[in-house]
Amino acid sequence: RATAPATAATCEADGDWLRLTFATPVRAPAPGQTVALFTGDRLLGGGTLARVVE
Repeated sequence: RATAPATAATCEADGDWLRLTFATPVRAPAPGQTVALFTGDRLLGGGTLARVVE
């Protein structure tokens, strides 16, 4: 979310998909939300949440 603080996560390639695992729980993630991947202030990439697994 644009107003939420950045959240640490690990990113793992899974075929044509990326699997994100958040370091701490994220409030109400939902399919269709945009994800931006940064290391420091460098943008690595982004995408759209396809599904959420609890």
